Amino acid sequence: MVVAPKLSVIDTLMGWHPSDYDVELHFLGDSSWTLSWVSTALRSKWVRVPFTAWERRIVGEDTLFRQLYTTVIQEGPETTWAPWVTFDREYNGKPMKAFYPIVILIDSIRYNYGWVCTKYDDNLPYRSDMPTIRSILWQMGQYNSVKVTVSRAYFADLDDDGEAVPQGTIVRFERYKQVRNADERVFTSVAVVTDDLEAAKKEIERINVFPNPYYGMNRAEIYRNQKFVTFNHLPYDATVRIFNLTGTLVRTIRKYDPSQFATWDLNNENGLQAAAGLYIVHLELKDGSGRGLGEKILKLMIIPEDQSPEKD
Repeated sequence: MVVAPKLSVIDTLMGWHPSDYDVELHFLGDSSWTLSWVSTALRSKWVRVPFTAWERRIVGEDTLFRQLYTTVIQEGPETTWAPWVTFDREYNGKPMKAFYPIVILIDSIRYNYGWVCTKYDDNLPYRSDMPTIRSILWQMGQYNSVKVTVSRAYFADLDDDGEAVPQGTIVRFERYKQVRNADERVFTSVAVVTDDLEAAKKEIERINVFPNPYYGMNRAEIYRNQKFVTFNHLPYDATVRIFNLTGTLVRTIRKYDPSQFATWDLNNENGLQAAAGLYIVHLELKDGSGRGLGEKILKLMIIPEDQSPEKD
């Protein structure tokens, strides 16, 4: 189990670096040097740990890795990466013990002789410029540094065996991408298809009318005397015929435009308000080239507002 230092962030390890690259810890039998971070750079020591840290980028079809530096915030008397930290919480009724927290560094820094900390060097403790690099890593390796991608990752020793994870484990920290000023997203638009007859026929299944039932009003109506229902997902050419249950044609609506919508104002052919009741709607459908797309039958219920005068 990997946990964060506070109960309020138990479900997330907050990264600080603006890049949205994933990072991984590999427990594959290899090992690396980490800086055991204490209050001063001079007192901080190099500690051998059973993991390596990697930046993971996806570029096209390729996955690119860059080995990173880490620091361990020493919180006890041990001089190795040890399960010393005890949280103020329990697991299965026992106090939770965890290893010293890991800080993963993803950034590099420009020093007077060039870029340093760009890629991990396993010979680091023995380099002639080690004191300088140690000082730089000490500055970068604080958990509140902007050059940190994972601030503090505690590996809980749940079985109390002194081992963080089984050998062969890879732990990936996937970045949560936040939108920042000047961010850009590039996408490629797809051309609109206008002559796919089979696709147009499938769209017939989505034709509907709303609101249905019509309960005296429609939320889209602006004025009290403006009443209508809307047919959607219609093709370019549509003939809408509305019948009552006796089979009498109440209204015919002709649509011939690229819009997917057509409306009925709930009036009959004579401009009079249609009576309450159930109506059968027959739709004859064609595309813009006059090719037949089939037919559709809908049912529509109209329940008008109560027009009876109020009683004293």
